Amino acid sequence: MALSKQLTPHARNFAFVVLLVLLTIVVIVTSVLRNSQRKLTPQQTVGKVMPTQSLTPSLLPAGIRIDTGDGAYAVPTSISGQMKFVSPKLGISFLYMSGRDNKDFAAKQEGNTLFVYHTPQHRDYHNGQYIEVHTKNPQDTLDPTRIAKCPAKYLDYAGFSYFLMDVNHPSNFVFIKVGQEGFPRISENSMLTVDETIKFIK
Repeated sequence: MALSKQLTPHARNFAFVVLLVLLTIVVIVTSVLRNSQRKLTPQQTVGKVMPTQSLTPSLLPAGIRIDTGDGAYAVPTSISGQMKFVSPKLGISFLYMSGRDNKDFAAKQEGNTLFVYHTPQHRDYHNGQYIEVHTKNPQDTLDPTRIAKCPAKYLDYAGFSYFLMDVNHPSNFVFIKVGQEGFPRISENSMLTVDETIKFIK
C-alpha cells in the first residue's frame, strides 16, 4: 500500500503560499541582521564644529569646516590626517597635520596671530610656535635696517624666527616664530613643515 498521496490543487497552492511566506521572513531577518552589523559612518554635520570636539580629519565628512576663531577655519584635505587652515580676514592659508600616531595638532587664530600647537600636551598654546600677519606699505621692503628697528619681541627669541613676504602680495608680511621645537610636518609622508606651506590669498 502506497504511503504517499497526490496533493490536490488546493493543497499545492496552500503549500506554495506557506513556502513563499517562509522565504520572505528569511530575507527580512537576514537584511535586519546585516544592517545591525554595519559600522556606523560619521554623521553629516551642518554648520560649525567647535575646536573642542575631538574629530579625526580622515573621518570628517567632506566639506566640513572647523571653526578656529576670528572667522578662520580648517578643512580636511585629500591627504589623511592633514588639514588646511584658512583665514579670509588675514588673507593667509597653510597646511598642518592634525592626526599622526595619536599626536594631534590644532590651529587657532587670535587677532592677527595664528597658533599651531600640540593638543595632547594641555599647555598654553600661546607659548608655542606662531605666525603673526602684518600689513605694510607696498613700496616698503623687509630689508635688515628696517628689521633692526623692530620692537624687541621680534629680535630676542630663544630658537629660530624670521620674517616672510610674497612679492605678489606686497601689502602683507608675516613674522614666524619657529622656536626650539619647530613647526610640525604637514603629513606623515612629507618633510615640509607648516611654515613652508604659507600662502597669501588676498
